[in-house]
Amino acid sequence: SGLMMRLGLNGSMHLPNQFHFSYGMDVAVAAGYQSDYYLHQIYVDAGYKWFDLSVGAKERWGELVNPSLSSGGLTWSGNSRPIPQIRLEVPEFARLGILGGLVSLKGHIAYGWYKDNDWREDQAIKYSNPPEYTDHILHHSKSMFIRIGDTERFPLEFIAGLEMYAQFGGTRHNIRLNPD
Repeated sequence: SGLMMRLGLNGSMHLPNQFHFSYGMDVAVAAGYQSDYYLHQIYVDAGYKWFDLSVGAKERWGELVNPSLSSGGLTWSGNSRPIPQIRLEVPEFARLGILGGLVSLKGHIAYGWYKDNDWREDQAIKYSNPPEYTDHILHHSKSMFIRIGDTERFPLEFIAGLEMYAQFGGTRHNIRLNPD
């Protein structure tokens, strides 16, 4: 049995000259869980026109996934804990002035870090002999999508793109117990 209460705060501002700013924080206080509290989201986004710079841990879904209809995409799911990261992105398709405005682009590049180092160590000590684990693992993701078409002029459009997610780096621990 347990009890959890979640509190959130978020907001956004549109500033002069097409600048915009948003922020958010989401905290859970719990009883009967592994932790008494956890910080689910905390982020600040700043942008100009269609570019955004995001810093912090923020819930994100796959690039072309509707969160109301899906639990995630093949490479990324928005229903997991957010990864703290620094992310430069074009979050929505931005129309380019070529081919009569029929071409639009969106994408991102991000670097982050996982925050479960203590949990990894605890699980390795409990369940593996000798304990082996990796901590301070880093995260990298990027995507680029192109959309051709304009549904206001014709009800058909074509979207193609690539997305990549990787984890790298870290320190691997292989604790050998010494009988001496």
